Amino acid sequence: MLAFTQRAMAPDIPWRQIVATHNRFAHASLGIAPETVWSILAMTCRRWWLPCQC
Repeated sequence: MLAFTQRAMAPDIPWRQIVATHNRFAHASLGIAPETVWSILAMTCRRWWLPCQC
């Protein structure tokens, strides 16, 4: 988990949503299709950072 000061440096990133998504994956990872995870990561990468180089 990032420290509060680090998160404060990037207030435009929805940190609570990221943490909530992590919690969902961590507690239900066996029931989530890899394609779903990849789709979420690709969408997130495009939205918050430069286009994903994956």
